[in-house]
Order: sequence, then structure tokens, then C-alpha cells
Amino acid sequence: MSQQRAIPDGYHFNFDNLENSITSAYEAAEATRQAAIAKQAAADVWRDGVTPNSGPVLSLAQGQPGPQPTDYDKHFDDLEGKISAHNAAWWAEHNAQIAKQSAADAWRKGFTANSGPELPYSLI
Repeated sequence: MSQQRAIPDGYHFNFDNLENSITSAYEAAEATRQAAIAKQAAADVWRDGVTPNSGPVLSLAQGQPGPQPTDYDKHFDDLEGKISAHNAAWWAEHNAQIAKQSAADAWRKGFTANSGPELPYSLI
């Protein structure tokens, strides 16, 4: 007498295995997602309303009033200050060198002990 049992590669056998596999994968993923949400909610408890040191938490829309600088404006202002400071330092050094050279050349005014008055090249 032949035995009647499910064929392992039959439709219902494969469907049930696939259904169980998909269901268990979904349930595992959902449990992981729920755990991550709970963990984030616990980490964000301090954000609810106020913090002990700063008062109410403001949204970005409640920030300081006034114009919003663009990146160009901010970088321009930063560079303007740096370049102005650099130029001021350069001019101070330049003027100091001119004053130093003028002091060193004071003896040349008019004549030198060995050559007499200095004449422009056009008169020679």
C-alpha cells in the first residue's frame, strides 16, 4: 500500500515555508525598528520643552531676528578684516623702512665731504 504524504516540493509546502520566512524576517525587522525608536526616544528625553541650564528650547524659526548673512557676505567680512590688518601691517613696515633709510641718508643732504654737491644727471 502506498503512503499518502505531502510532496516536499509541492505548492503548499513551498508557500508555507516562504510565508513563514517572510513573516519571521518582517517581525525581526519590525522589532529592531521599534527598539531603535525606543532607544532614540529615551536619548531625546532631555529635549522635551526645557533644559535645566538654558530655559525653553527654541526652534530655528525663533532665533535671533535680523538679516541672514549669505556665505558670500560672511566670507567677504572675514576676508576684509584679514586683508585690512595685513595691509596696515605692511604699510607700517614700509613706512618704518623708509624712515630708517631716510635717517641713514641724512648725511647725504646737499653734499658729501669728499665730492661736493650732488647734481642731477641733466646738469652733468
